[in-house]
Amino acid sequence: MKGWIFIGLVSGVAQIWGATVVAPNGLENTEGDTTAIPLFGGNEGRTQIIYGSQNFGLFPPEGVYIVELRFRLDGGINSFSGSADVELRMSTSLANPEALSTTFAANVGPDAAVVLSRTVIPLSGTQTSPNGPSAFNVVLPLPNQFLYKPSEGNLLIDTFLFGSSNLRPLDWSSSHTDNASIAQSGFVTSLTAGTVSQASPVLQLVYVPVPEPDLVGLISLGALAIAIWRKRVIP
Repeated sequence: MKGWIFIGLVSGVAQIWGATVVAPNGLENTEGDTTAIPLFGGNEGRTQIIYGSQNFGLFPPEGVYIVELRFRLDGGINSFSGSADVELRMSTSLANPEALSTTFAANVGPDAAVVLSRTVIPLSGTQTSPNGPSAFNVVLPLPNQFLYKPSEGNLLIDTFLFGSSNLRPLDWSSSHTDNASIAQSGFVTSLTAGTVSQASPVLQLVYVPVPEPDLVGLISLGALAIAIWRKRVIP
């Protein structure tokens, strides 16, 4: 019960103070130089995406809670809507962000956690610029927020697509110096990747800083006050 209360409080704080960062850096308002759909597009598969800690230099030392992932359609791609049967995991990885191992397990960090349990989710995207970049409106909320501290390593996003999906091509970067890359297999149960690439999707993370001790105390005090009030008002 306490865990659910805390998650609810964090979600509330995210709505008020949620901030964003785009990785790879420098592409906030610039179209990436390539495109692909191996995340939730096409047929079944597993894709690991890593973003080096260098992309998150503005995060506070105590870390952040990542609460949502946002992608954008590649320039010129029409709007779409559909669904996908997916699962998402995250971890803090020490793998090289420009050269992931073909062995999936070697890329996963010790704090690996399921941030989106397997489920069929709606997927949609809107073209907001004929030539790009479009807005980050391919949205994936994370029911289980992930605590990430760049000082402890790089951010690994492990994605699983079960079956097929009609997700349209997303905006990607193929730079060899942006501290981001992928490892991919056409089977969700595969232990190894058939493809590794220095390309990566352009991603906008929505996050909320880890609450300061004073804020945590204030939230707890507020929750206690509400509990006392409810006890007095509701017989």
